[in-house]
Amino acid sequence: MESQTIKSARRVLEVLELFCQRRDALTVGQIATGLGYPQSSTSVLMRSLLELGYVDYLPDRRAYCPTLRVSRLAGWCDDPLFDRHRLAGMLDNVRTATGGSAILAVQHQINLNILMTAEGAVLPPSCMQGAKHPLSASALGLVILAAYDQAVVGRMLRRIHASHVDVPAPQATGNIRRARHDGYAISTDGLTPGAAMVAVRLEQPGSERKLAVGVVDHLDSIERGVDQYVWALRQAVAPFLGRGAAAADYRMPRIVA
Repeated sequence: MESQTIKSARRVLEVLELFCQRRDALTVGQIATGLGYPQSSTSVLMRSLLELGYVDYLPDRRAYCPTLRVSRLAGWCDDPLFDRHRLAGMLDNVRTATGGSAILAVQHQINLNILMTAEGAVLPPSCMQGAKHPLSASALGLVILAAYDQAVVGRMLRRIHASHVDVPAPQATGNIRRARHDGYAISTDGLTPGAAMVAVRLEQPGSERKLAVGVVDHLDSIERGVDQYVWALRQAVAPFLGRGAAAADYRMPRIVA
């Protein structure tokens, strides 16, 4: 009974995250396909959420959509230092400057959660909104890990390695040290073949949340002009750090097509 309760709770949250990702009403079939659920149990789940008042049913589309009750659930815990409209604008600026897909992620224990994206030339499934992966598995996580001292990093890497044995600790340690030295990180793991990611940390004094901003683009483009991608990211995060003038003093090189 306990495992079934946990499974049901997980599915409810995954359904809500799918709505957040798709930003549209969804049919039972779309939900079942998108999450890999049996259609019969998905239908029962959605009827339960309808009865509880967390979704509405649109008869003309035979689809469900979240109610305002859902949007109010976690509004009280939003970080006042981070406005979603500003964040979306920041990601749009990165996409415009680079042509790649801009990504905002947040640390959750030893994992990284993708919060928002602005789709550009390349957007692998692992970078879609709602995706989750170990901190050490991408440039986004590496720049967050680089903010911790080495003792804390060692403990976190041991926890990651225990859960995800495909991420060797020595390799991750070297990547984190490089990110700490350079102020940014590059990765290709877990992406579409021929793609790469560049990321920097997004800091805000007074906030407890650890966030990072990255851009995914074709590997050859990033290899030819990594400085331009790093510049675009630092330019985008500068207003959140109160260092907009300093960022503006740096002249952006032309991104090579």
